[in-house]
Amino acid sequence: MHGRGSLTLFLRPGSQRASPVAAASKVGATFITAAAFAKGMQRVLSAGHLSRLSRRLNLFSTKASQRDDPWNAFEKLPLRLEKQPPVAKRVPHQVPFGAVQGEERGPATSLFQPPKLRDDPLFWLRDDDRKNPEVLKHLETENAYTNYQTHHLRAAREDIYKEILSHVQETDQSVPYSRGPYMYFSKTIEGSSYRIRCRRLKTKPEDEYEVFLDENELAKGKKHCDVGDWDVSPSHEILVYSVDEFGYEEYTLYFKNLSTGELMKDAIPKTSGKVMFGNDASTVFYATMDSAHRTNRVWMHKLGTPLSEDVLLHQEDDSLFDAGSCLATKSFDKEGHAYQAIVLTFSMQSDSTRAHQNAFCS
Repeated sequence: MHGRGSLTLFLRPGSQRASPVAAASKVGATFITAAAFAKGMQRVLSAGHLSRLSRRLNLFSTKASQRDDPWNAFEKLPLRLEKQPPVAKRVPHQVPFGAVQGEERGPATSLFQPPKLRDDPLFWLRDDDRKNPEVLKHLETENAYTNYQTHHLRAAREDIYKEILSHVQETDQSVPYSRGPYMYFSKTIEGSSYRIRCRRLKTKPEDEYEVFLDENELAKGKKHCDVGDWDVSPSHEILVYSVDEFGYEEYTLYFKNLSTGELMKDAIPKTSGKVMFGNDASTVFYATMDSAHRTNRVWMHKLGTPLSEDVLLHQEDDSLFDAGSCLATKSFDKEGHAYQAIVLTFSMQSDSTRAHQNAFCS
């Protein structure tokens, strides 16, 4: 049986002796090993009783799942459990609200003058670098307590995951679109988590295409992988794409020679993720952010040159505006040739928009 705040117990009829899984609930922190779980299940089966939980988990199904459930409890054993919730220590700290000297927080007329202070004894838990061992230990303990309180829902969670997955067409292909001599499109394949970017010459049949960016290959060995944007040069020989490998929404730009399949030496770190080629294969436009993660600068880079020589094209100093839509409006004619680009800055507090047209492409 299972209930609120307790581990699942496997009991024989008429017996009060629990399996090793149940014994784990009597300690504050423990690990359930696969061997202990298997031994407990063997006792249940030897008595001729198959629990409802084991049926829901399909433990004895001979048909293997084509895609692993990321929340599957048995794939992640041993599972750390904490019976008691962690209590974060309190450290006196005051946070200012309003006009703070040395900080840009908007028009002075709309801010507290003087600034108001509020107590926040849990401010120490803020760790922007995610490296504070004390904070990480507290979060791990919180996760262990969550495991303890919700482990009995894992079977239902897996059922829901499979139900949602059954309504998703995993193997699919986008509608191809024209860019120069190529038709570009993307594919997804059942069992893969990321898109596969493809293209084919317009003179070739549909089944003769090339893969120019397989995001599944990029994600191998990484805990996080997000391709933010990509573009190809006017000659269609060079690919530029942005990747966030840490989940902090800071993207590194990489350049790939599509003729050889090799990465080029150029790499631009800490960008907003937006990127676009200019009117030749050596000119690239990208954006960077300030300390508040507000996209505020648009740059021009020449392939083969150091980043210190990049040209700053536009800087948005007004903190109420964000250049987050920059490079997003590259236009194409009917033949798929780019002919203009617009840098947009938009207000974060209203619908007002300021547009700057630049001769990035011709």
